[in-house]
Amino acid sequence: MATTPGNYKCRVTKTATGCFKTSNTIAVSVPCRAGEDVNTETELRIYPNPTTDFFSISVEDASTFNEVKLYNASGELVLTFPDWNGGQIDVRDLPAGVYLLELVGIADIRHTMLVKD
Repeated sequence: MATTPGNYKCRVTKTATGCFKTSNTIAVSVPCRAGEDVNTETELRIYPNPTTDFFSISVEDASTFNEVKLYNASGELVLTFPDWNGGQIDVRDLPAGVYLLELVGIADIRHTMLVKD
């Protein structure tokens, strides 16, 4: 488990042959509080985090944001909410994993990480 935010790769080596494979780089962030991910630079909060079914977003000037996107660890867009208006977001159908949340506004884009159990 990473305890420091950064970009990480995983290297797997087959002991019998010495052959190895290295994964793509994955950006990792570390939540600062249990149950809530806080990005102090942007005042963007998601809770609960980790979640199993629904989560909420708290952000200053919420009315200036209107779209939420979720990307999986491979960088693929897996969910988009083009008309987000501050309600809860349903992630029950997503597999467990780490996701990048992108909150899109008129003049600003903010990011944070979401963990789905």
